[in-house]
This record gives sequence, C-alpha cells and structure tokens, in this order.
Amino acid sequence: MKTRYWILLLSGIFLLSCLCLYLFSSLAPNTLTAEIYRDGILIETVSLSTLTEPVTREVLHQGMQNRILLEQDGVSMIFATCPDNLCVKQGKIKNSLFPIVCLPHGIVIRLRGDTSPKPDAIAR
Repeated sequence: MKTRYWILLLSGIFLLSCLCLYLFSSLAPNTLTAEIYRDGILIETVSLSTLTEPVTREVLHQGMQNRILLEQDGVSMIFATCPDNLCVKQGKIKNSLFPIVCLPHGIVIRLRGDTSPKPDAIAR
C-alpha cells in the first residue's frame, strides 16, 4: 500500500512540473531580431516580431547585390549575385543556431533573442 502511495505521489509531482514547464515556456515572448552585417559591421537591425507583412531589404556594395526577405517567423536570402549562391540555397533560418553567410560579399545575417535549443553539454 505504501509503495503505491509513493508512486502516485511522485507521478503527480512529475506531471505537475511538466505542466508548469510547458506553461512557462509558452508564455515567454518570442522576440526575434535580425541583424544584418556587411564586412563585420552591423548595418541594420530589424525586429521580426513587429512585422505585419514580409519585408525585402537590398544590400548593395561595390556592384554586388543581395536581397533579403524578412518575415515574422524567419529570414532568408532570396537573391545574390555571388557565383555559388550558397546563401540563397540555405533557405529560411528560424532560430539563432546557424546564420546566413554570403562569403563572397561579406554579408552575415544573424537572428537574436529567440528561445532556440541550447546545448546540453559543452566539450573542451
């Protein structure tokens, strides 16, 4: 009888803690900010949570052109005059794990302020 009581009690505590964790994570504001860098210098910061419709930004520098699509749920490079177009092929980024990089043009797009998954261990 006592073992059954402890199993029910611990199960209830576990379920309650899972519910609390879910509620706290869903109530956290999801404020994504896109930072656009050219040659390591920040040229523009755009808050994605305030966008009501998709916005396109052009980055022109010494005859090179990049077109960036900013949406509420992520950022993508939709056009570039670089020879390999790897930045365009990367697609939309929705968290801060991987930035969009156009190496020939020196363009880097990073997302900040999201609740992306963190590493569970760090190796040295």
